[in-house]
Amino acid sequence: MGKIKISIITVCLNAKKEIERTAKSIKDQDFIDYEWVVIDGNSHDGTVEYIESNPLVSTYISEPDKGIYDAMNKGIKLSKGEYCLFLNAGDFLYSYDALSICSRYLHLDIVVCWLKVIFPEIWKREPAIKRIDLHDVRKKFIYHRPLPHQSTFIKRNLFEQFGLYDPSYRICGDRDFFCRVLNNGATLDFVKQCVSVFSMDGISFTMHGTQLYFDEIEKVRNTNFSRLYRIKRSIVDPIEKILNIKGI
Repeated sequence: MGKIKISIITVCLNAKKEIERTAKSIKDQDFIDYEWVVIDGNSHDGTVEYIESNPLVSTYISEPDKGIYDAMNKGIKLSKGEYCLFLNAGDFLYSYDALSICSRYLHLDIVVCWLKVIFPEIWKREPAIKRIDLHDVRKKFIYHRPLPHQSTFIKRNLFEQFGLYDPSYRICGDRDFFCRVLNNGATLDFVKQCVSVFSMDGISFTMHGTQLYFDEIEKVRNTNFSRLYRIKRSIVDPIEKILNIKGI
């Protein structure tokens, strides 16, 4: 195989059933210009044996890590593709042609596609497709909300230029990375195509609303936005909420 277009990076731990679902969606793709890099956190439930026996896996390691972003960084270092897509165990590709369609639009630094979200049963909500477009994403957007890393293609050389994920984060490392690179001029594009599906029952969901969650968001903002801009948001946001105005 020549130059690889997409590196699918999967992080897992004791997730044999979940990674089987991820693998099936990769196998069903009509796109072949990819590699699958799997980073296992030293599983003991048969996950490693499944990875070792799966011919789709291009490369893998199984060893303890210091958290999800440490594991994702290992995947980046092992990857060879022009773009990285983080599809963790349990996430899966939306359709057989998801990669082939989205690959046609991979030119800029970051390419954001649509994402199908499956909600926890307790919410009693039907699955929904999360749509983001260029008109939504301005400075205010990334201050308040993350980009969906499960459906976002990231040019691998961005990690060489701006650094890897900060492993000190437990749930907001991707949010920190996107703020870091976009505030420093990374280019952004959007594709109106659903690329992946994920369930809102992972660590970011279970820890939503905890003190750690708010502490990490505060750290992201303090690290990536000026004090003046943070003061502006604290003053302007309540007013915009009342008046229903979209600010910058």
